[in-house]
Amino acid sequence: MTERDSKWSASRPRLTPGLVLWGVLAISALVLLAQNSTDTTVQFFWFDVTAPLFVVIGAALLIGWGLGELGSKIWSRRRRRQSDH
Repeated sequence: MTERDSKWSASRPRLTPGLVLWGVLAISALVLLAQNSTDTTVQFFWFDVTAPLFVVIGAALLIGWGLGELGSKIWSRRRRRQSDH
């Protein structure tokens, strides 16, 4: 093995189960979005919006992700405050 080979293997990113899971989820989300292109109407309170279904699904995915991130930050802050006392 040459010095170049050892440097390449040391700097090469590792394929972890978590990374594979995120890849599968991302590909599944893209397929779901691509297969749903018909227009749909969304009613929320007094708003009526007509958009392709993939836009509605994508917005729902982004909102869900954002709420998950927000909940995670709130949860970790609460746990950090409890451990300080």
